[in-house]
Formats: sequence, C-alpha cells, structure tokens
Amino acid sequence: METRAVPKCRIDTGKISLISAATDCRSVTSVKEIGQAMVSMRLASSLLAADIAKKIKTHTSTISRYENGRFSFEQADLDMLQRYAIACGKNKYSLFTDYLLFRKFHKLVLQAYIEEHNITKTDMAKTLGVSKTLVLSWFNKENRCPGFKLWEEKLKEFTGRWLTENIIE
Repeated sequence: METRAVPKCRIDTGKISLISAATDCRSVTSVKEIGQAMVSMRLASSLLAADIAKKIKTHTSTISRYENGRFSFEQADLDMLQRYAIACGKNKYSLFTDYLLFRKFHKLVLQAYIEEHNITKTDMAKTLGVSKTLVLSWFNKENRCPGFKLWEEKLKEFTGRWLTENIIE
C-alpha cells in the first residue's frame, strides 16, 4: 500500500509544502492556467462551482470569472484563491504562482533583496527604474507591490530563490 505525504502549512514556524506537482501552480505563467487548475481541483473534489461559491461566500459569477481566466495577476483576490483551495480540500497556497506568492510576501522579499544587494531603498528604485516614492509605498502600504511586468523583468529570479529558501519546501 502506497502512503502519500500529507501537505503541511507551517508558514508561521517555517516553510510550507505545496500539494502534488499535478496542481502546483508555482511555474504557471498565465491566469488562464490558474483557471484550468481551479477547474481541475474542483472537479477532482466532485464539487460544482455553486458549491464552492457557497462554501467560500462569494458569487458563482466570481468563481466562473476566475476559472475562465478572466482576471489579472495584479488584481487577483489572494484570500479568495486560498479559500477556494481549502474548499477543495487542498493546501491554501496550491493555486499560487510565484508572482502571487510574491504579492503575498512582497515586503519580506523586497527587504531580503535590499539586504542581499547591500543597497538602500533609493538604490533599489534606481536599480528597478522606478521612483523612490513608489518603492516606499511597497513597504508602507499593505496592498501595494510591484506589478507583474516589473516583477517578471527584474525580480522573478530573486523571488523564486527566496521562496525556495524561505517559504516552499
């Protein structure tokens, strides 16, 4: 009899483990692929979109919009994605791509970037080609972080390494 490892979520005490590679979205590069993963996850759990909507207290139209990939990485409702995965019996981060994980932990990633490169926030602004005011807003405002295009061009590689070292087992 084959035994399967149970996914763990220990974010407060260390790293988290994602579910099996079949639904691990870390390497996903489009919202369409996240939507497809959501549908696969829901169907594997024998649930209807209406069942999920009721469980996570949202509209069926919202579920449909996400499952059809009609949202942007920047506007994705991270809490809803977590609730969706939990409603399907999966790890709460199983629908997160590296960019969505970056959005969740952006202050920690950006602080680590500054420390590793031994630079100031002003230097970071110059390195990334943005204003110092924008960089400061990423640190001081809860819902502000670099957009997908900037992340993909300048921070993706660092984020992947940081996530692997600090968050994902």
